[in-house]
Amino acid sequence: MPQHTDEHTGARVKRARTMALQLEHLLSYASRPNVDLQMIPSSAGAAAAHVTSLTLLYCEQRPSVVWSDAPVDGMLQRTASAVTQIARTFDRLRANALPPDDSAEMIEMLLRE
Repeated sequence: MPQHTDEHTGARVKRARTMALQLEHLLSYASRPNVDLQMIPSSAGAAAAHVTSLTLLYCEQRPSVVWSDAPVDGMLQRTASAVTQIARTFDRLRANALPPDDSAEMIEMLLRE
């Protein structure tokens, strides 16, 4: 039987390999004692606003701030209202995420597929 492939087939295979490498990389970080890897399953729906990368910086001697990444640069949020709103969004994301052990199992399942 003749085999037929096209450029789209090659692209799908390449994306699958790239995704597998990324998932394996995440799993390698999940075993670190200072990392809690949590996945949000698609069954959770739109649990919270999809946001870019965030870093919440809590300081004992200074007000908390949030750094958010953007495609070209980032933004430092210093106002208490912005920090509070972003922290709530982060809390909603974590509330809908799987626990770390279940998240690792989900990644391992995806790698087997």
